[in-house]
Formats: sequence, structure tokens, C-alpha cells
Amino acid sequence: MSHEPSKLVKNPGQKTISNKASCRLCGEEKALRKSHIIPQSYYRRIKSGNGQLLKVRGDETTPPTLENSDPKDRLLCHDCEQFIDKNYEKEGTQFFKPRSSTIVMPNYIKIKNFKYRIIYLYFLSILWRASESSLPQYKELTLGNIAPLIRQCLINKSLSISPQVRIDHFIKICVMRITEKSGTISDRLIKKCLLDIALEKGEELSEGFLFYFMIDGFLVCYLFEVVNSLELQKAARYLSQLEDRSTIKLQKVDISELSQLSSLFSTVTRKVLEAGPPR
Repeated sequence: MSHEPSKLVKNPGQKTISNKASCRLCGEEKALRKSHIIPQSYYRRIKSGNGQLLKVRGDETTPPTLENSDPKDRLLCHDCEQFIDKNYEKEGTQFFKPRSSTIVMPNYIKIKNFKYRIIYLYFLSILWRASESSLPQYKELTLGNIAPLIRQCLINKSLSISPQVRIDHFIKICVMRITEKSGTISDRLIKKCLLDIALEKGEELSEGFLFYFMIDGFLVCYLFEVVNSLELQKAARYLSQLEDRSTIKLQKVDISELSQLSSLFSTVTRKVLEAGPPR
């Protein structure tokens, strides 16, 4: 029988990879499923019938290799997997697909009938799963005291932390479409690239930090900024930020404006051409 996690009050324990342990969402001691960190449907689209993905590292010596780059970890019980799928993923995984409500313009993509709460919590659920995971590639993705607040928002299907405070006052999510105007890098390659969740932080805590990943040609950024004033925190706005309105614009950003992505794609293109078919 399925359950609503909001009816449960247990608090999950430490991270674990055992087959039966506390579900990271509801806190119940149950057999855990191998939960996808980034939804599996994205990997299906990128693979396009191929069983593996081409993985390219950003160094000068490692050749491209084929591997199953579909990170999963034992995080959620069956009921909570279904809860996340029903309330967030069914809508969220369709967000980047062209629909009748999508209007593509030269400098931005307009989306009508935008379901802000669902889409915001959908993207937040991806970051939360990565932070709860014991997989080595996510060892730096620690959310500290924010993680329980995110968990509670997901359980309650709400952005509210208290009557006056919402989770989106502190975590701003920006989504932008990556393009390459010069034609050096094909749009097909950009859309086929999956950049796993990564972290950037300032030298000082006051400078805040940023998590990001890339899928389907879209860069998703989570901005955490330390601001002393709650009013300033609420009022802060960033490029291509998701906002609580029925129509939004996702800006198109040339890859040359994002130095790390530009360098990554240059490396990917060169290595694929030099190495030929991966072994």
C-alpha cells in the first residue's frame, strides 16, 4: 500500500548503501530501491538506443571510454519512489520537451502554463538526492542544515518552511538553454551532453556557492547566497531564474560566455576526433 510521506515523522539516519535501511525521504526502515539521481528518462534520450554513454574527462591524456554512466544509489523505498515520480517527475521530465505551450524565440524560450511549484521542487529533488547519496562523485555535495528543510518541502509538496519563509527565498534555481553561435560545436552535441552535478564555491562563505548540471542542452543552476537581510534574499533575481508566474522565459546563453563549459566542449570535440571510436 502506498503512503504519503507527510504522515510519517521519523528522521532518517546516516547515509547507507545497505539493501534495507532508513528511507531517506519517509524515514521508514524498508528495503531500498536503487534510486536514480538524475531521472533515467534523460539517459534514455541521450543514449538513443545505445546501451552506454561516451564519457570524456577534462584532462589531456585520458581517452574517451564507453560506460554505464547512470548513477543510482539505495536511497528511497518503493512507496517514496512512486511519490517522487507521481508528484514531481511526471511533470518535471517533460519540462525540456517542446510542447504547444513552448515558444522558441531567437534569444529565449517562452513557456506558458508554467507550474512553478512542481518544477522548482522537481529540480530541488535531484540536488537533494545527490546530497543524500553515498556515491563517490557526490561526496562534496553536502547541504548541511538545508537538507532537512528540503526533505520537508518535498514531503509536504510545498515551498513553505514557515508562514513567512520559503525554500525559494534561499535557493534560487536558474535554467538556461546553451547555444553555440559560431557553429564550431553542433547543437546536437550540446543536447547529447550530460554534465553531472558539480559544485562551485567562493573563496569565502559570504560569497555563496553554486551547484549545477547540464542535460538536454539546458544548464540548471542552484544558487545559494549568504545575505544578512531576508528581504534582500527574497528580492534577489538572477539570469533565467525560475519565478512563480504562469509564463516564464528561459534565456539562451552562448557557450563562450561560460568559460568552464566552453573548455569542456572543446576538450570533448578534440578527443572524439583524435581517438575515433572509443574502445
